[in-house]
Amino acid sequence: MGQKINQNAKYIIAITPIIWGINPVFMKIAYLYVEPLLMNFMRLFLALIFSLTFMLASKKTSLTEIKLISKDTKRLMVYFALFQLCFSMGVQYLPAGIAGIVFGLLPVTVLIINKIIGEEKSGLKILISVGMSISGIAVVMLNGTSSSGVVISNLGIGLIFSAQVFYSLFTIESKAKVKIYNPFTVTIVALIPSTLLFFFISIRQVFAFDYLSLPAEAWGSILFSGVIAISIANAIWMWGTGIIGSTKASLYTNLNPVAALIAGYLVLGETLNTIQFAGIVVIFAAIILSQVK
Repeated sequence: MGQKINQNAKYIIAITPIIWGINPVFMKIAYLYVEPLLMNFMRLFLALIFSLTFMLASKKTSLTEIKLISKDTKRLMVYFALFQLCFSMGVQYLPAGIAGIVFGLLPVTVLIINKIIGEEKSGLKILISVGMSISGIAVVMLNGTSSSGVVISNLGIGLIFSAQVFYSLFTIESKAKVKIYNPFTVTIVALIPSTLLFFFISIRQVFAFDYLSLPAEAWGSILFSGVIAISIANAIWMWGTGIIGSTKASLYTNLNPVAALIAGYLVLGETLNTIQFAGIVVIFAAIILSQVK
């Protein structure tokens, strides 16, 4: 039974990086209508409301329990808030595909951190998979162009790189927490300080903005980026990480740049070249290798 759950976790957790890969496209669409800081408050707030409603309706936790859990997850909350800040700002400076590629370095960062702290042992197969993933990402990065008219900014790359470092720390930290607490509850606890951070940063815009003026396209993008990409995807990610481990789970983020490049091409016109497709093949091969017994 435990082996079956483990196998299911491998398949289910793969949904998360695909959602995250598509997410920058939705964020960029929303940025056309709403200033980035305000938009990110809106998506975090919607994610928090959805998560709270779900948890209270399922009667698996209470507000009192959330308060108690928050005392045991302080570092996790800090990592998540810094991740959201860096990621939301970095997306506006990069094409969606390039943002996904830089974030795809997550498995490398997780492996390095786990090696340093001695949290998980990594076999030769995992090390080869990580090496292949680095190669695939490097191929796509070195041959990526700003075909959609967005300048590939060093600041944007630095912000997204920092975001994946903070999310790596969040991934490792959440592994232990979801063995004790419900993943949705941990998501709620992580969302509270992040939502408050963006609220105070954009407080003037929060009360001055005309929300009724937003078209359906903008609301749909914000809802996807908040409810699906933050609330649901993070809960799935933490659940899967607790089962298969942070190093193996992080390898699935190699699907992130693939989804980002494809979505960027289909929606924003960010073109792919032959060499980029070759890099994508290497990335997929790394994921398959990591799962072959």
